[in-house]
Amino acid sequence: QSRHAPSPGAPGAPARRGVVGLFRRLNRPVGSAGVRAVESASSLAVLSAPDAAARLFLDALDARGVRVDLVSTLWHAMAAAWCAESPADGSSVAAVLRDGPRLVWCWGRAGGLIVGGSVAMDDAADAPSIDRSVHRLALDWLSWSTHLGSPPSSIVVLGHFADALSDALTQRWPDARTRALNEPAPVATTLTRAASAPGADGGSPARALAGLSQRPTRASRTQFRWAAAALLGVAGAIGGLAYRLSQHAGALTTISEQARADAQARLKELNDPSIERAANPVKVLESVLTQAKEKGRVKLPPKPRAMHEELERLAALLAPHEGVRLIEVTLDRTNTSLKLKTPDRRTGEAIGVELGQLSGPVSWSVQPRLSNDQQLVLEGAWRN
Repeated sequence: QSRHAPSPGAPGAPARRGVVGLFRRLNRPVGSAGVRAVESASSLAVLSAPDAAARLFLDALDARGVRVDLVSTLWHAMAAAWCAESPADGSSVAAVLRDGPRLVWCWGRAGGLIVGGSVAMDDAADAPSIDRSVHRLALDWLSWSTHLGSPPSSIVVLGHFADALSDALTQRWPDARTRALNEPAPVATTLTRAASAPGADGGSPARALAGLSQRPTRASRTQFRWAAAALLGVAGAIGGLAYRLSQHAGALTTISEQARADAQARLKELNDPSIERAANPVKVLESVLTQAKEKGRVKLPPKPRAMHEELERLAALLAPHEGVRLIEVTLDRTNTSLKLKTPDRRTGEAIGVELGQLSGPVSWSVQPRLSNDQQLVLEGAWRN
């Protein structure tokens, strides 16, 4: 069952004279001198609850492989279930339910908790007992309204004697719209409704206990262990690479020291102490060599003759002629001569003509000397 009190501004509704009207008048601009209205303070969730038992329970569920996505208090559940509205004036929605010997209440906006608390309630359900409990509740609300600067504009009352509680709240909070729900199990109804409410966020303190909702589980610890193992593997690989680089650096150091020792030994062979003591012996030797070249004391050897290439040309030229035997070849820096044994005079003359037509580094005589025993002798000269 539910019962609604008349909303402010509706026909038959009381005038705007309660707590909501008081705060709205205080927030109204004063005159035309540029005085701005007092802006409402930002709302944050305020609650204090022991969580040791909850942590033990979460660990027991995790040991059995049960995953918990969100952990919240009854205040969070009430805000998610009954305070999903977002009033246009920025006010909040209040929810009140009876849980045994206490009245549990919360303020919320858009499903998020702003503030919550509880008030003791007598076991007797008579009018004086309800009036005393609502009186204490109204004092708490008045205090929080002063701190937050915005009282609730709508109230939802659940549980046994919801109608009597709603009437008592309407008398002390006349500006708020009240709604009574006579639920036999208000806590179970609230939890069921909150479980299906959209926008559940375990990381938001206004919607859940963020620390417990994000508590590391076995899967998280397994990920941490694998990450640690991966880091150890990477560290081992880096250590191995560093060891190899250290060995390579040691080898390079040995090579450098050996080269330095060889250079010192070569400098000692020069028997010149000034070069040995020089900071840069290489530059000193280069300057000495340059000076020696300028003075002409260093004479570079002449370019070697292309003797090997000329022998290849002679072999290629004599290969097609049958019966020709090479007796002697003389190739030095100044003289060149060739002595052949030919089968006849005609062949010797042909070889002489072919040698005269070569364009190699040696210029051979066109008229060869042919002896009686068919030995062909040719003489040549280097072209350069």
